[in-house]
Amino acid sequence: MIKWVFQKPVMNFILYIQCTAQRNFRYTNSLADAIKSKNLKTDFLDLDNFSEPMLIDQAFEAVRSADKSCVFFSIEPAADTKPFIKLATLLADHPEKSLILINGSDERISRLLFSQEGFSYHNLSEKEQIQRLQEFLR
Repeated sequence: MIKWVFQKPVMNFILYIQCTAQRNFRYTNSLADAIKSKNLKTDFLDLDNFSEPMLIDQAFEAVRSADKSCVFFSIEPAADTKPFIKLATLLADHPEKSLILINGSDERISRLLFSQEGFSYHNLSEKEQIQRLQEFLR
């Protein structure tokens, strides 16, 4: 199943998730572009809360099988985060191989991901997020 998105085993994986209250067809994202420009040796995927369930499942499998994964959540007020609860649970269960960066807030996601210290950060600047990512992937 994972081979549909990724052609080789995933060692490091970056997932960018945008949760909006309404469909937002924004085709550029400064943080995602900045991450891609760093030429890190990782696979990268960006999703939103309106993505097809099959694609969300592929992202879940990539995070599960990766040696290290970094997940960026960008959450707007009143956004539906239910599609990512299963993923947040997986991340909370394996904090040693995950880095979570969240902009915005959601009670369910926060409850899962901030239950343990040291692997998730909230509302950092874009520069700080990229710095944390680079440190984590070393």
